[in-house]
Amino acid sequence: MTPALPIVDAHHHLWDLSRGHYPWLQEAYDPEAFFLGDYRAICRDFLATDYRTAAGPCELVATVHVEAERSRDEQLAETAWLHEVHAQHGFPNAVVAHAWFDRPDSEEQLLAQSRFPLVRGIRSKPVTSASPDHSVKGQAGTMQDEAWLRGFSLLEKYGLRWDLRVPAWHLPEAAEVAALFPKVPIALNHHGFAWDRSEEGLKRWRGWMETLARQENVHVNSRSSACAAGLGISRRTRELCMKRLQFLDGSAACSPATSRWPACVSATRTWLAVWPVC
Repeated sequence: MTPALPIVDAHHHLWDLSRGHYPWLQEAYDPEAFFLGDYRAICRDFLATDYRTAAGPCELVATVHVEAERSRDEQLAETAWLHEVHAQHGFPNAVVAHAWFDRPDSEEQLLAQSRFPLVRGIRSKPVTSASPDHSVKGQAGTMQDEAWLRGFSLLEKYGLRWDLRVPAWHLPEAAEVAALFPKVPIALNHHGFAWDRSEEGLKRWRGWMETLARQENVHVNSRSSACAAGLGISRRTRELCMKRLQFLDGSAACSPATSRWPACVSATRTWLAVWPVC
């Protein structure tokens, strides 16, 4: 029998619908209008035991839980629940929590999240446009908003990273934020959402990724790299994005991820994208 591949899952989600409210899972939506399409099959509990089942034969070294869009008035409760899950099941081993950057209580929320021992970073989505043809630059909650930038600056104060999740056409703006705050590590989610798979669309996405990749504090998780390879992004850009990935044992080597496992399991060797778990 082939030995199980030791992996670190650098991005996954859990939810218990009896313990909290997840609007995207528990409220009506239009599958024709939503970019994920029809996802009714996952509108049910997905607990640690379900995750273990989905992981199958994988030898899980560690996992990173990324906030799962729980109601924003329950963001601290989600983090507390994940610590309960860790105590019972031994994972997740690191948590990317949620806090808004542009609210009057942003610093209070960031401080509260940072006090949880497993919290390593924050995923907070800025206001974005519906298409590259429409600009929201400078509006409240965008990456140019002074209030948003002040809140973002607190990540360095509290030793937190930022999980970046924006449509591809906003990647150059994210690069500007990265340049403004070079001491804040940034982890790109979902390879920058290369939604437009036309030749011209992918060409533009590659250019936006190149722009982001020039920032020394930007990282991409393993699953994102595998997807990027499949979408034709240059080896050089993948290397720029991945060069700061580290093995858990501290060596400088890294290798691209595979994509042989279910979507909830990001298969790599024994390294974790940017989130140290020890």
